[in-house]
Amino acid sequence: MLLWRRPSCCLPVKEDQDILLNAAREKASYQRKLGRDNEEKQIGELAAKGTVVIRDIDKALNPVIKEHQAAFGKDRIEGIVNVQ
Repeated sequence: MLLWRRPSCCLPVKEDQDILLNAAREKASYQRKLGRDNEEKQIGELAAKGTVVIRDIDKALNPVIKEHQAAFGKDRIEGIVNVQ
């Protein structure tokens, strides 16, 4: 078995850690923006082709919820809907 111990001279210093952490935060922020922009573009393309885009999911589900309340009971359905 071969073990290697990193010499203390090679450990990143606080400044290096801060640089890497800040870069990671910037990258995460950029990725989230890129994802949101891409999603909006795709939704726009779908809407332009005639696809019905539903943004308010709660409003869209109300008819389904009411339909199932009769079959399963209002308390059960509300318990499912209210799960976080």
